[in-house]
Amino acid sequence: QSLEIQMIRQTDLFRHTSYRQLKADIVSIAYSASDLRMIVILPQYKTSDGIYLIEYLNRDMFVDIMEKLQKQKKKLLGLTIPRFALDAQKMSVQRTIKQMGAIDVFDETLADLGDMSDQKIHLTKLVHRSFILVDERGSGLVDKRRKQATDKPSVFEATHPFVFIIADKN
Repeated sequence: QSLEIQMIRQTDLFRHTSYRQLKADIVSIAYSASDLRMIVILPQYKTSDGIYLIEYLNRDMFVDIMEKLQKQKKKLLGLTIPRFALDAQKMSVQRTIKQMGAIDVFDETLADLGDMSDQKIHLTKLVHRSFILVDERGSGLVDKRRKQATDKPSVFEATHPFVFIIADKN
């Protein structure tokens, strides 16, 4: 069964590259007025479900990808990606924060949150929820600057499953 998916299409200057170890093409989409970027990792083979990207992508590869993208000059690219929204459910991040070393804030006797309140307070629960909207406005693709170029643009069409990562450019 096939579904009709609304797509965003834009030809503009983007940093993009191929990454042989993942057999994937990658594009960096800057969010307007932000240091954030959406990194789209697209399997080169349309028959792939993209799950292998999640299994094989690790921190070192991601750092390598980011460095490789940063070295790329922006080039004219015909970009096609689906419009979508992702609403992640509330998720407890308490254990992760403790593993990162922030243990005292959860301890009633050790917590020092004096800058936040005159009363003695501590955290009992820490919850994270995120919402991601990818459309012409939310993705930074509203930038209407049209680049004059004589070269034919490369093409990046995310018309099959892909992985995306929201990352700070730094």
